[in-house]
Amino acid sequence: MKYRALIAGAVIVPLLVAAPQTTSIPVGTELLLRLNNGINSNTSKIGDPFTATVLSPSTHEGATVRGHVAKVQKSGRLKGRTEIGLAFDSLQPRRGQRIPLRAELQEVRQSESVKVVDEEGNIQSGKRGEQAIKRGAIGAAAGGILGGILGGGKGALIGILVGGGAGAGSLAVEGAKELRLEPGTELSIRTVPRSTARPATRTTQ
Repeated sequence: MKYRALIAGAVIVPLLVAAPQTTSIPVGTELLLRLNNGINSNTSKIGDPFTATVLSPSTHEGATVRGHVAKVQKSGRLKGRTEIGLAFDSLQPRRGQRIPLRAELQEVRQSESVKVVDEEGNIQSGKRGEQAIKRGAIGAAAGGILGGILGGGKGALIGILVGGGAGAGSLAVEGAKELRLEPGTELSIRTVPRSTARPATRTTQ
């Protein structure tokens, strides 16, 4: 009788099994990011870190993406192209372990956070609601080339390079100009296989 009482009064403690951690993001996943710090073709250097917050999809919302400046190319005084190449290294969820990341820049949402400065110091910014700056092809000879007009109308020719070793995609603007991506700039990226090359890590004047 005493034995039965002990069994009846026993407390059963369920075994808690931790949910499996995500260790990778499927290839082809698109993430919309908001830059947390500024990037500038005149002051940023190869290797400079940056972070961005994930806005969508909801499964990764609020996560932090860490990356670095992989390429800075400044145009000549009268001609050429200014480029900034971005590499995306990892994604840190709000809960859980950091996940390695390899992604290509797909588009930059136009807004007042995207600015071009000409050789005379005039500042031209994008306009929210204008067509996004996308990976495009207006001339294969230059390795892909540019995909939009900043702010519409007769604005600066700007876009994301494809091909030609651009790798993760370099944001570029024609002419002797400074390119600024200020905090709040929204970027769209797409994950790619780990074997995909990053943009060239070099600086030219």
